[in-house]
Amino acid sequence: MRVLTHEAGWEALVAWLSRHQDASLIISDWVVTEFAAALSVKLRIAAIDEPVRTAIDEKFDALRQQVLRTVPISSSHFHMAAHFARRSQLGLRAGDALHVAIAAEAGAAICTTDKRLASAAAEVGVTVEFV
Repeated sequence: MRVLTHEAGWEALVAWLSRHQDASLIISDWVVTEFAAALSVKLRIAAIDEPVRTAIDEKFDALRQQVLRTVPISSSHFHMAAHFARRSQLGLRAGDALHVAIAAEAGAAICTTDKRLASAAAEVGVTVEFV
């Protein structure tokens, strides 16, 4: 398994993905948005150039088609995310609350390197796999 961009801790992520090649891995349309935004940031700060961005986008699209199942987002996800966000002790930002809501409704685990997200997801009953 290859990474699309090299981030802190990418080796652990590649190892985790390699161990879960046969698993049913899902992402949401929100991940697609976040990924595009992250690449735009890298482009703005000149960490990558446009040809690299295009190549990474193409690899991500291939990964989505070959390995990942993308679940659509519904208004119920946003309402559930708002419910989670209202629970201030969870410390969830809007985007993370949406991730948790989508996983909760899908009956899926949250796989993350983010300790706050993992803690909040577990608090609301979502299974967590810390990468």
